[in-house]
Amino acid sequence: MKSPSGKFLPTAVRHRINLALRNNLSILSLALRRFCTLRSETRAFGKRFAPRVEFIRGITIHDEERMFANNLAIVNYIVTTNSKYSANIASFTEKFDFIVDNNPSTFACCLFHFCTMLISYKKLLRDGGEILTAEPGLSCEGSTGDPNWSLRWSDWAYLGEVLAMPTRRLTEDVYSMHRRSATMAE
Repeated sequence: MKSPSGKFLPTAVRHRINLALRNNLSILSLALRRFCTLRSETRAFGKRFAPRVEFIRGITIHDEERMFANNLAIVNYIVTTNSKYSANIASFTEKFDFIVDNNPSTFACCLFHFCTMLISYKKLLRDGGEILTAEPGLSCEGSTGDPNWSLRWSDWAYLGEVLAMPTRRLTEDVYSMHRRSATMAE
């Protein structure tokens, strides 16, 4: 994963992104919440939060990660192999209170698939649900090195406007996009 400067992000920076997301989730009310986490380190997230929430679905593109995570047999936690950029994730039967994605744009191959992902995320959220992300991951260029995939707060806020999903900063680095309830959206 590349930073805006074109250098690959060291593991310590990726860890800081994940830690910022996990720490901010700790202050949110988690009782009877449903999470979807889209990241390669889904099992650490599952271990930490599954005992405290109703359900967590982890999504990874790596079948080995899925098998390893599911073999942990964590109650209320399942990992599936899917691409977050594929429209098929919108067909999941679960609806979520939170979708956690520390790098939503990093591995996008094109604008079509990036938009497909955001629309799928919106469909997967319950009314009042939120997409959570972090600036360091959002601003990465990914393997393509294309600076157009390096997003900032202003880009996140604009995407929220386009999707009719209000945005807010939970901290300096952690952002959310909120799905309004059906009655608020009208």
